[in-house]
Parts: sequence; structure tokens; C-alpha cells
Amino acid sequence: MIFDLPPLLGLLPLLLYIVMLLKGADLVFATFVTVVVAAIFTGQSLQSFGLGLVEGMGSFLAVIGFIVILGAGLGRVLTKTGVAQTLVHFILDIVGIKTKTRAILAITVAASLLTAMLGTSNGAIAILAPIVIPVVARLGFTRSSIGVLLHGSACTGLFLGPFTPPTVTTLALTGLDYGTYMIYVGIPISGLILITTFFMTKYTLKKTTDNPENHYTSEDYDTNASFTTTTESKRGTIAFVTAIVALVAYGIFKQAGASFAVVIIVVSGAIVGLACHVKPKEYVTWTIEGASTLLMVFFAFVLCQPMVIFITETGAFTALAEMMVPVAETAGPLAFSIIVTLIGVFGISGAAVAQQQVIHGMFLPTVIMLGFPMEVWALILLVGSQITSFVIPGGDIYAPMSLARSTDVKSMLRNGYVIAAVCIGYVIVCSLFI
Repeated sequence: MIFDLPPLLGLLPLLLYIVMLLKGADLVFATFVTVVVAAIFTGQSLQSFGLGLVEGMGSFLAVIGFIVILGAGLGRVLTKTGVAQTLVHFILDIVGIKTKTRAILAITVAASLLTAMLGTSNGAIAILAPIVIPVVARLGFTRSSIGVLLHGSACTGLFLGPFTPPTVTTLALTGLDYGTYMIYVGIPISGLILITTFFMTKYTLKKTTDNPENHYTSEDYDTNASFTTTTESKRGTIAFVTAIVALVAYGIFKQAGASFAVVIIVVSGAIVGLACHVKPKEYVTWTIEGASTLLMVFFAFVLCQPMVIFITETGAFTALAEMMVPVAETAGPLAFSIIVTLIGVFGISGAAVAQQQVIHGMFLPTVIMLGFPMEVWALILLVGSQITSFVIPGGDIYAPMSLARSTDVKSMLRNGYVIAAVCIGYVIVCSLFI
């Protein structure tokens, strides 16, 4: 630490990072500025600063970023081949959208599964919305209720998919295998969010049904975004689902780590390409197109590594841990869990995967000192980073709301705060048994 400043002042670069993101700064820009400031605080030379950036490129965080952009590339292939759309139609046909309850269940399954496949909730909703809006419009759903439904149901896919950013990041940070993660974190949190969203969709529908402007018009009953399944898209869908089920089952059996996601993405994508007779040049082009949409996330991952390392070198995280230990020892693990979760949900904003890394870096020393079970820590990391997108207005709220053709932010936030309360409550319950 320069000038022998108190170690806790090493948190100032992190505070700067959070403020910049809250002010709407670009993620990569905010991360790079924080890296520079943290380097100054630790007295890095130009050589050591450059070395830190290079090490970031070879870090496991960079591997996670690579997995994320590979997943986006696979998502583009699934969309281009019609596999994603075919799967949606298949789910809707199986459930049968004849009543409002069936419609909610069908959209829930389709949205969560599509997100798990594509690795992006907004991308999944963009595919799903044009297909379901003509149907829900005829059933009398309001725009506000569909916005709530799309947001809650799609986001759960991020916690279930084997190569989605939150799943891969949580596995990498905690060292848990996918099966353990699903049992203690992915399935419980997703289940709670889906149940909450189900009832909040019905509540929102009842609350907004008297507003004529909130209903879809006759123009919404028809859509030009029609899609007809083909023999190739059906064959590709069967091949993809078979490959995913087999690979995930193998990964769970072998207790494969987060890096196994690369195998899942590459192998399942190749199988889809072969089943749909995609030319190699087209396949590569589609993959690159999809990957490029999340290139910013990859750079953020690369820069996040030196950012955390430089801040760690200030001694700030150790000092913070030493402050937290007496509090945790006095009030117990429960108080520590609540504090960290609330800090994550309401105190740290920005890209969720970056939030996880920040929370992990700040509180891991305390977690180790307290002997916290990694299953509970994984739960705190996921809730503390992902639930932010439900309670703070941003792209993750505006995108599903807009795709549902709604402008009702209030209903979206109401649903978000109920989900936040339920998930934080689950963290509290789990922490009671530590």
C-alpha cells in the first residue's frame, strides 16, 4: 500500500468501481479504470501492471469468459438452425395453452429451458415473445403480467443451465461440482423464483386487468414473426436434447468441473450442425456472430482478475475479514450470511458475474475463517449477485418488459422485491443450520 496508508483504504478502488457502474459507466471501462487505480494504490510498475493484465488473460476467470462467449455462439447456431424455436413450439404444444394457468406453465417451462440452452435470458425472451404474445393476447393477459412472467421464468434458466454465466462462475469460485450445485443452489432458488413468479403473474394480471391500455390490441393477435418447423429443425432438436442430456449426465457422474462446459458446448453444437447439415463455414460464422455479442463480458472477466489481485495486495480484504470475524463470532454465521447477501443484492451493482467475483474476493477470507460450507457460500454468491437484476432497474428488467410491449416498471419491481425477499429468506433458513 502506497504511503503506508491503512489497508482498509484499499477498498476505495472497489468503491469507485461500484459508483461508476451505478452511474451507468461501460462495464469494461469501469473495470479497467479500477485496475489502474488499484495498481497505483499498490505501487505497481508499468512492467508489473502489464504482467497482471497478461496473467488475467490466462486466469480461470478468462476461461469462464471464454465459456460464456462460446455459449452465446451456440445460442446463435440453435437460433439459425431453428432448433431453439422448434423446442419452444414443442413445449407449448405439449402443455397446451388453453387456459391462463396452462399458458403460464408453458411459458415458464419454455423460457427457463430456452435460457438454459442459450445462456442468455434476454436472447431467449426475444425468441419466445413473438411466438407467445398472439396466444396470450387472445387469453386476456395484460402486458404487465406477461412482462413479469417472462422476466421471472427466463432468469431461472440462468441458474440451471450447465454453461450459463452464473452457473459456471459459481462452480469455478466454490469448487463445487454441477450435481452438488444443482441440489443445494440451482434447483431450490429456481423453484422459489418460479413459484413466486407464478403467483405474482396472476396478481399482476388481476391488478392491471381493469386498465384497457394494458391489454393487447387486435394487432397483437397476429404476428409476422411466424415460424414453421422443418424436418431438419426437428432432427436437430432431437439431436441437441439427446446430446445435452447425455453430456450433463456424464459430467455429473464424473463430477466434472466448470471447464467441462466447454466440452458440452462444442460437442452439442457440432452434433446440431451435423444433424441440420450446416456447412462448416456457416457454422463458424454463426458461432462468431453469437460470441461477439458477449465479447464485452469476456474482456470484463480478463480485467477482473488483476483488479481483484491488486485490491487484495492492499490488504483491504484481509482487514475487512478481520473486522467481520468478531461480528460473525458474536452474532453468528446467520448475521454474516444476511449482511453479505444484502451487500451483494443492494450494495454492489454491475455485471452479475463480476459481482460474484467481487463478493467472493471481499469475504472469502472470513468464509474460510468461519469454516463456512461451500454449498451455503455458493448460495450466497448466487443470490447476492443475481437478485440485483430483479430489484435495480436496468437492462434485465427493461428488456423483458419491452418485449412484452409493456411500460409498467412498477409491476416488474414489485415482482422483483417479492422474489428478493423469498430468496434472502431461503439464505437465512439455510444459514440457521451452519
